[in-house]
Amino acid sequence: MKKRGMESEMVGWSIIAIVVLVIILVGFFVLKGKGEGALDFLKNLFRLKG
Repeated sequence: MKKRGMESEMVGWSIIAIVVLVIILVGFFVLKGKGEGALDFLKNLFRLKG
C-alpha cells in the first residue's frame, strides 16, 4: 500500500468540519451581540505586524 498524502475523502470532510466550525463561531459572536468586536478581533488576528 502506497500512501501519497491525504485521501481526497478526508480532505473533503476536513473542509466541511472547518466551515461548520467557522459558522458556529460567527453565530455565537453575533448572538452574543459582539459581532463588531469579533470582526475587529479577526482583522487584528490576520494583520501583518511590521
